[in-house]
Amino acid sequence: MISYEYFIVLSEELNFSKAAQRLGISQPSLSAYVKRLETHLSVPLLQRTPKLALTPAGKLTAEAGRKILSIYQSLEQDSLYPQEAEAPKPFRIGLARPLASSNQSFFSLNLLTKKFPSQQFSIIEGSYQGIPSLPPESALKKRLAANQLSCVICQFSPIEAVDDHAIHLFSAPEYLIIADSLLKAYYPHPDPRRWLNGVDLLDFAHIPQIAHASVSPTQTYIIDYFKAHEKAAHIVSIVNNPLTIYAYVESGMGWARTSEIFFPEKRNESVWAFPIISPVLRYDYYLRINPMQTSYPNYNDIIQELTTYIKNTFSNRSAYVYPNL
Repeated sequence: MISYEYFIVLSEELNFSKAAQRLGISQPSLSAYVKRLETHLSVPLLQRTPKLALTPAGKLTAEAGRKILSIYQSLEQDSLYPQEAEAPKPFRIGLARPLASSNQSFFSLNLLTKKFPSQQFSIIEGSYQGIPSLPPESALKKRLAANQLSCVICQFSPIEAVDDHAIHLFSAPEYLIIADSLLKAYYPHPDPRRWLNGVDLLDFAHIPQIAHASVSPTQTYIIDYFKAHEKAAHIVSIVNNPLTIYAYVESGMGWARTSEIFFPEKRNESVWAFPIISPVLRYDYYLRINPMQTSYPNYNDIIQELTTYIKNTFSNRSAYVYPNL
């Protein structure tokens, strides 16, 4: 089944570059998606000249896509899942971006099903705070508060407030990643060994940066750090997908921040990774529970199983330091 979320955003922006930025994907990925959708529907959805516009079929598709998303959200509401006398409530696990955009396996539904055979498990991916193009209630945070999710796995920076309903899983330090070609363009005779044990972002303020968001607590924190030292951030692109960020860094477009868990499986030897020590940056990963579901069958046992599995899997990740990928 093809998702209509990307096409809805594109129909609102009518600009591939802006739509790709909102979605946190690359423009080529968005173009490929549109081609697949047009092939699937056997009809052109966009008029590309003289300027980008929706065809009549494109307008109908965007309207239908919004209705489909609305129906899908309604079907996931608890009120539409009648409970049998002995059947437990479906256990829905929210997985927030950028975790949902990575190639990491944060847990195994097969293991959960084997341990709790009478329970129904599902994964709901999405944005924790929400996407502007979708209704606010589609945000995982809102859906957790509305009792539509059993728990959510998400990340926070140390400067973000976390309440008592969050179980800390692990912490991952931030790395600065930069292509060797870009490093040499700004430092003609660089000695990367000076940064192997840690880097100050001030050394890279003059080099183009690929940011995760134009406005976020961490990005604001970095911009304020630059300003305090009379520097200015040089942001050339905003991308939310960690694998797309790595691809942009590989191409020499700019440097970026990332956690070790978001490094691709096949690492490019021409991309350097330096741990960031100033300002101190890291992300903390949490399992946010739903206090309204703690009385449901097996809830606490399932939460314990998830917590143990993730902690055991990622407990040593924060100790990794890759001098050169």
